[in-house]
Amino acid sequence: MEIRKPKNGIGVPKQTPDNNLIKDVEKLVSANLPEIEWSSLKDELVENKLFETGMVKQKTVYAKVLINLSGENADKLIKILASSDIVKIRGISPAIIKVLYENNLDKTLEELKFTAGVEGTAIREFSCGLLHNLFIKHGVKTILDKVYDWTKHENEGVRRVVTEGIRPRLMMVKHIDELKKDPSLLKPILQNLLDDNSLYVRKSVANCLNDISKDHPKTLLEWTSKWTKNNEISKERTFIINRALRTLIKNGDKKALEILGYTNISNLQIEWEKTLPDKIKINSVLPFELSVKNNANRDANIVVNLEIDAPGKNEKRRLFQYQFGKATIKKYTSKIITKKIHFTHKTTQQKEKGTYIIKLFVNSIAFGTQKFVY
Repeated sequence: MEIRKPKNGIGVPKQTPDNNLIKDVEKLVSANLPEIEWSSLKDELVENKLFETGMVKQKTVYAKVLINLSGENADKLIKILASSDIVKIRGISPAIIKVLYENNLDKTLEELKFTAGVEGTAIREFSCGLLHNLFIKHGVKTILDKVYDWTKHENEGVRRVVTEGIRPRLMMVKHIDELKKDPSLLKPILQNLLDDNSLYVRKSVANCLNDISKDHPKTLLEWTSKWTKNNEISKERTFIINRALRTLIKNGDKKALEILGYTNISNLQIEWEKTLPDKIKINSVLPFELSVKNNANRDANIVVNLEIDAPGKNEKRRLFQYQFGKATIKKYTSKIITKKIHFTHKTTQQKEKGTYIIKLFVNSIAFGTQKFVY
């Protein structure tokens, strides 16, 4: 069996005394605000514990120090930092907004609309998080009334900051409990962007809808059922609906399968071709191969999922789900579907020793089971 080393990416490291942006920031602000003395920037950042602070909060440390040193010119920092060629420096810009206009909602939104439209993951994601927290702090309707028109903006980043910022379960920040209880305010926003020409926006719309499926699956199924009534829906909408229903598809929801046009498998001949060894080592690559033969006089759409029932800590079990693949099997033809899963430790979750049970599902119907011991 193939053994593959895990990928150990460095991610986005925090700034350290040996690896930081201080000289680049100093050069940028000095060029744009030459009347201010910036030589103390490094000392001020160190005094404010920049290198002892977590990666996300380091932006806030920069913001506070830069605002303090720039005095009455602090409002100019937003556009100065956003103009940098360095992505991580652009990411400091929304932190300036957060600190400088904490008690001025309208000014915060005005500047946030600007940063959302600037290219770069760092500045856009910080902008999304900032808007998300405003929804929590001031209430969904209050903020939504002020930013709804952003969804019609020509800049995809401005449109996307709304759909991403209003996600009920946005990752790595506090959830919007108001929308987890009642997502109805989201419907008109997301509905108007179902055919958006930007993949960046469409992915966000789909992720927002997928969030809803975790708390209100029936609501999402009702919406998507109406949105797909027309047989000639756009490819953009098709993309969104597929991604929006991914959690329900993994869970084998029959209505979700029906909406996406997946077929009853009664006319399919399915064989799980490869059998796994009884014992598996860490970093093994588990190969799966499925043979599907369509005996019907019409094409068959299928989605194949794997469910892994794994040992957890303290004799508890953990459940992992993988989408094996999607396929259209033409009438009276066969197709081989393959997938490989890297059995390795994750950064936040180690594999536990014991028996692993793997179940195969085709269009939510349980098909076969295999076991191995790690």
